[in-house]
Amino acid sequence: MRSAFRIMALVLAVLAAPSTAQAALTSVVRVQPDGSGARIVATLSTDKPLRASQRPTSVSVSSKGKSYPLSKVKGTTKGGAPGTWQSAVLKGKKLTAANALVGKKVSVGIKSPGGTKTLKSVAQGPAPAPGGGTVPGPAAGTTPAAPITPVPGGSAPTSLFGNPPAPLEGQAALTAIQPFFIGSTFTDCPAGWPNCAVEQRYSFHPDGSHYYCRLTSTSGADINAVGSELTFTGASQATDGSWAISYAIRSYGNIVYYRWDVSPQGIVNGSYWGPGADPATMAPTSTAGPLQWVSGAKTCAY
Repeated sequence: MRSAFRIMALVLAVLAAPSTAQAALTSVVRVQPDGSGARIVATLSTDKPLRASQRPTSVSVSSKGKSYPLSKVKGTTKGGAPGTWQSAVLKGKKLTAANALVGKKVSVGIKSPGGTKTLKSVAQGPAPAPGGGTVPGPAAGTTPAAPITPVPGGSAPTSLFGNPPAPLEGQAALTAIQPFFIGSTFTDCPAGWPNCAVEQRYSFHPDGSHYYCRLTSTSGADINAVGSELTFTGASQATDGSWAISYAIRSYGNIVYYRWDVSPQGIVNGSYWGPGADPATMAPTSTAGPLQWVSGAKTCAY
């Protein structure tokens, strides 16, 4: 009987002892636009509060020999949370390299007093805006083009942009979409002004310039806005050929954001976030569409 009591006491003691199991860390890595550049942001999470020996003291993101040191974001490590870590604002060639990480596998190196750990992750674009969903869902505030209903005995019109065998995301989607996007125009007057009283159009040039034009017959009423340094932040293409793309541009000293949803037949709806508006946390400043995709990029010249 005494032996039974001793065994029971040992079992209770073991159950009452603090767990020494390591907390399971996971990471989400994003390339997040910030002002005139972007940051690499790693959000770490865990299934339980971290002990002092497990708390990260340094974090870095690396891919193909390039490493980006990250700094802890204040206020994100309370209560034993591993926190959010971010790089400095990247510009120029570093910004180009960071944007190229989207959709690719990266390593997240974590150092703590108890040792080192490496997590694997796939870099993502910016966090989605509330209600906007991640690409390729319909942009917040826009009405997606109506689906094509096949005529009995016939078939729906074919896609202008090809039909991938499986949905594409990130860099794979951008590779497929970019030839249709760069060197194209979205317009509400495919015949071109002056065939319409007013034409609104957006054009995307190989040098990264971005034109928004509102052409009218009234002197002084035209709008000729030119942006530059177009930087992609997200892309996808569905098997029906429809696609969505998002990007940031520099516009008269400010960074603004666009997202376009394009149907298989080139019907376009878009969202715009003006200076100071954050697509990760705010609804669009305005929407555009429906417009029509046409091949060929234009300036605001008639």
